[in-house]
Amino acid sequence: MKVTVRADPTGSGRMERSELDVAEPATVGSILTAAGLEIAADTGGRRLVVTVNGRRIDRSAWDHHLLKDGDTIAVFSGLAGG
Repeated sequence: MKVTVRADPTGSGRMERSELDVAEPATVGSILTAAGLEIAADTGGRRLVVTVNGRRIDRSAWDHHLLKDGDTIAVFSGLAGG
């Protein structure tokens, strides 16, 4: 299965894109680990925003949200403000 990961977990403004071939079943959490983002994910996820095909996935669902072939995961640094 192929998935795309677009990531800017540090908030630098530069999105890096990776195409990954992964075995099924795959979850958001397993893809973050495969993409080398497990350190960021292990911070508790409080500052990361993760979307799959444009839909936000709560941190509590990362290890349960199953992915499909062709999905795109985006990882951003969360911003606070008002």
